[in-house]
Amino acid sequence: MRYKNLAVTAFILTLCGVFSSASARTWYVNVSGTGDAPTIQAALDSAVAGDTVLVASGTYHETIGIPASVVLKSEFGPLQTSIIGVGEPGIPQPPFAIIAHDYATLDGFTADGAYLYTVACNDRVVIRNNIITRGLEASNYNLIEHNLFFTPGLVAIGGYQVAFIRNIVFCDFNCQW
Repeated sequence: MRYKNLAVTAFILTLCGVFSSASARTWYVNVSGTGDAPTIQAALDSAVAGDTVLVASGTYHETIGIPASVVLKSEFGPLQTSIIGVGEPGIPQPPFAIIAHDYATLDGFTADGAYLYTVACNDRVVIRNNIITRGLEASNYNLIEHNLFFTPGLVAIGGYQVAFIRNIVFCDFNCQW
């Protein structure tokens, strides 16, 4: 009887694991606002850990924050999908156009529109397949790969064990990473 209860418990735990991994959602956003959410940030605000926000081609004028463990991915890559950071009234450009929190992913965008750094990353963030202007501020254990940087200064700052792999950097002065 004891082994039968263990088998039933193991079966239930296995089902719970399958259902929890299957519950991740993909939020679709398009520039017309007729997707699952009207803006990228609205989709990100609705997303939970494990979700993906998939963005259609177009230019999106918004400043965004990617929540922890959420993937933000363009549908057709950085040549067709742009995020331009927008400041508050009286401030034309925000300090960062995109802020990525722990374990988030930014994949396949052209990003611009900040006066400090275009992208700021917390820990264990993946930044992949992007065209980024004005640089990147990275924290600990980030994976930064296959990006094209056009920057007047710093590309990445700080952090322990930042993996900077197969990126191309065009920099005017004081280039560091």
